[in-house]
Amino acid sequence: MFESSSAILDGETADQSTSASTAPTIAVTTEPTSFETSPAVAPSEATSASASASSSSSSAAAVTSMIVEHIKFLSMEVEEPPDYRIHFSGHSNVGSTVMYSIDVKDKKTGTEITISRRFNDFVWLHDSLIQAHPAALIPPLPEKVLIARVSVNAPLVEYRERELERFLIRVASHPVLVSNPKFILFLNATQTDLETAKKQKPTLQAVSSTFKVFGSNTAAVLTSMISKRQPDPDPFFEHKRQYAIELEVQIKSVITTIGNMLSKWKEMASGYADYATTLKQLSQHLAETDKQMSGNYDLVQATFVAISQLLQEMISQLSVHFEDALKDWWRELLATKELLDRRDLVLSAYRDTTAKLEKVEKGKHTPQDKATAEQNVASTKTALEEFSTISKKDLEHMHSCRIEEVQHLLHGFSQLYADVHDKIACQWKEVFSRVEQGAPAMPPEIAEPVLAQQATISTETAEVPPTTFTEQLL
Repeated sequence: MFESSSAILDGETADQSTSASTAPTIAVTTEPTSFETSPAVAPSEATSASASASSSSSSAAAVTSMIVEHIKFLSMEVEEPPDYRIHFSGHSNVGSTVMYSIDVKDKKTGTEITISRRFNDFVWLHDSLIQAHPAALIPPLPEKVLIARVSVNAPLVEYRERELERFLIRVASHPVLVSNPKFILFLNATQTDLETAKKQKPTLQAVSSTFKVFGSNTAAVLTSMISKRQPDPDPFFEHKRQYAIELEVQIKSVITTIGNMLSKWKEMASGYADYATTLKQLSQHLAETDKQMSGNYDLVQATFVAISQLLQEMISQLSVHFEDALKDWWRELLATKELLDRRDLVLSAYRDTTAKLEKVEKGKHTPQDKATAEQNVASTKTALEEFSTISKKDLEHMHSCRIEEVQHLLHGFSQLYADVHDKIACQWKEVFSRVEQGAPAMPPEIAEPVLAQQATISTETAEVPPTTFTEQLL
């Protein structure tokens, strides 16, 4: 699954960079250059009105030419890409910072190492991948939480650990991203070397930053585009945008409902455990005067303990495999919209150069002006086509993977729910059968192991706070 998400990340903002030793040289026209050394673009730099128009058109052409070459270079699948096996082996606290331990094995060389990374390192890698591969869907990171000390929130740390592992595995499975120099650096560098790399200034500017040539920063450009956005001429991308917008709202609602349902089940499990404690006390009180009655209460008490355990198991499984998967789907939809926003920047450039060509054709301009305008249109069109080809491939792949995941998810949910309730039914059938037969008490080999866990179950149930989607966002 290839996704992208940047608007909901927490952690410090790190410098985004691309290793100088691996950065491609971008051909603009006949002279090599890079995004950082793109031609002057500010209108004030023009020496005349005509020169200003020519400079603006040339800048657009230069930018789109760079985008085309940049996308082509960074979207090429390496013939022999790295092949990694990634597994999170735990975490530790260094002061108020959580360090995640990651076992990395290079399957081709057999090399195995264990690295430690903090959340901000993942943010840096995620942003670097977006910078290097603007047309690709970059796997998303866990959503932002506003909390003073993440390290003291065990459920949150465990949730992040699962989702960060998902992020790295998805990057490693992507045919292009797996060969990204910064991803390879992330998996192999010492923490000191990684910190040094994070401080390096970029040799290639992000595509979104490059669009400052159009007279504004990226945020302003996107804000303006959203407020007066035209339908996408490509029905595939227009459909994807509407689909993501509508489904995002629905998935968010389902996540909230699931969180509420899990909270109620936790209360139910706690209630069973508390009831079991009360019945145990009653059984002990009756043990000397009415062993038959005491045995019956022991039977019901043990059943309540077993049911509490079953519910706790079901809650844990649903939280990890169902609630987490829905949150991942929600982040994926946000990532889809962000990818489409990046594509809209390229589409906007194409529309801009097309409008300028029409203006040149209607006005009094030299043949050179017309040739330049036509070249700009051709360049922006090529940039749009290249961007669209890459993003469409990733979006289609993501959709097919999501269909399989949803089917697997629903199958697992229904199977788990049925199994738990079948076991609960079996517990009550045992109670009914023994009471009907007038059994004096549960056999020790059945009752004692269950009773021994009673206090632990009750304590664990009381200490587990309800985890809802809203709390994760906050």
